Amino acid sequence: MVKPHQTLAQGLLVILFSLTLSACGGGSSSSGSGSVAPPPAEPNNTSVADGVNGPLDEVQTPVSESVFGQIIAGAEGTPLEGTLDCVRQAVVIDTLDILDSVALALSEAASTQDPAVFEAASGNIQFSLDELSKDLPGALGVLTGEDCNGSGTPGSNPLADTPLAPLGDALAPVLAQLSTNESGNGQDADLYSLALLSNQLATAFQSGMSQLPAEITGAPFLGGALQTLSTTLTDIDTTLYWFSRYNGDAAATALEAALNRALTNTLTTIVPLTMLEAQAGQPGVLSTPIAQGIDQLT
Repeated sequence: MVKPHQTLAQGLLVILFSLTLSACGGGSSSSGSGSVAPPPAEPNNTSVADGVNGPLDEVQTPVSESVFGQIIAGAEGTPLEGTLDCVRQAVVIDTLDILDSVALALSEAASTQDPAVFEAASGNIQFSLDELSKDLPGALGVLTGEDCNGSGTPGSNPLADTPLAPLGDALAPVLAQLSTNESGNGQDADLYSLALLSNQLATAFQSGMSQLPAEITGAPFLGGALQTLSTTLTDIDTTLYWFSRYNGDAAATALEAALNRALTNTLTTIVPLTMLEAQAGQPGVLSTPIAQGIDQLT
């Protein structure tokens, strides 16, 4: 008898294999030197196509549609349906779009030898950070019955009076600053300022996480989402640190590590594959080959 978690894991392996073939084929959704311009700032992206058009789209699209799409459909009518959809937006679209902005600029810098593409990428990075500032409170606040695509008040804590309140308190001032930065003067911030904001966001998230009870951080789906966000925001901070200093080699190394961890955590932690393996008494039987495939892909 085939168990549900075996079917899910087998599906993930098929998706990962197709991703690897796509990457080896060398295809890219980048459209050349003009693609560093920021996309129209439509709030609350709900699909990969709404965000940054870069080389990581080939990874984001199948993870968003084939992995999360199937899981969300399976959770239809349950409280997890809204939670998973909001997490998909924040993790697979917004955070990976920040890395996609860097990947696109590094690719163009390699072909044009023009360092100006680094600073030109600030529009895409700012756009993605702003989207994250909208979606992140929703991805967490949906647990309290809020709509993740609703417009919260900048600086407020949508998690007040919930077990996640310490995380909301830590994030609120940084998210308000991101919102103010986006709408302040209609101009793109410089890379150094964006890297500083990224650092403040990662630090605030870690601070808030450290104050959460173990039953929250260890909960299926929610705990995996929190850990994935914490790790990804820290990795983005490192990537933008080097990128804002025009160090392409160090930024590329940090980008590779960030993408690797983001995909591994998404496919084995948010999707509670490691927990299912432990319950079945077969740790690593499926998560290990998935992690190895991600290593090859990144």
